[in-house]
Amino acid sequence: MIHSLYRAVSGMVAGMVEQVRVGHNLTNASTVGYKGFKGVFLEFQALRDEGERPALPGDGVSAMPETDFAQGFLQLTNHELDVALSGPGFLRVAGEEGDLYTRAGRMELNADGRLIMPDGREVMGMGGPLDLPPGRVQILETGQVLVNEQPVGMLDLVEFDNLDALERVGGTYFRAGADAGARAAAETQVHQGRLENSNTDLTRDMTRLIALSRLYQLNQRLVQQSDELMRQTVNDLGRV
Repeated sequence: MIHSLYRAVSGMVAGMVEQVRVGHNLTNASTVGYKGFKGVFLEFQALRDEGERPALPGDGVSAMPETDFAQGFLQLTNHELDVALSGPGFLRVAGEEGDLYTRAGRMELNADGRLIMPDGREVMGMGGPLDLPPGRVQILETGQVLVNEQPVGMLDLVEFDNLDALERVGGTYFRAGADAGARAAAETQVHQGRLENSNTDLTRDMTRLIALSRLYQLNQRLVQQSDELMRQTVNDLGRV
């Protein structure tokens, strides 16, 4: 009885968490470079077998977050500071929290001519921040940056052996864990004048949201039934 109640409650909690993640996907359907969540429901027993510590003891389910790193559509913008990446690489950017990695290639210049992201984080080159003189900017498929046909630097493109070790840091940024296996990009191409669209699938996520809502309602009914059965059992014991 307690076992079935616990399984139903854990299912409700996991479903609520997953609904939030699907909601993030829907909200960011038009966000440049966004990589969607793909939730995975795991039995707590499976988590224990894999060495993970579940939040609660006993059987039940948990919604484990995974990121879908599939390529998004490359949208033409014709803006010279926009870049989209094809292949597994990321742009390296720097902020107060250290190095972060992103697929969102909407860049701009600050008042000093430094290449930055719209939120002010610096876009990193192979030798540090990229300072561009006035002129026409070209960004080659290799990531080399030219101004008025003169080389001024190279975008620092990074690939990872273990994408599961990338920690989402809000929006489109990721932080690399110790076992991410960062390396210089070898299979990534840069496309100037394009941006990578969000890789979310609206139809899939809307369908999943409906299914999660129904699953929540089902578990809610199971909780109510278990509660009624427990009350009846207590009343019966009281009459013995």
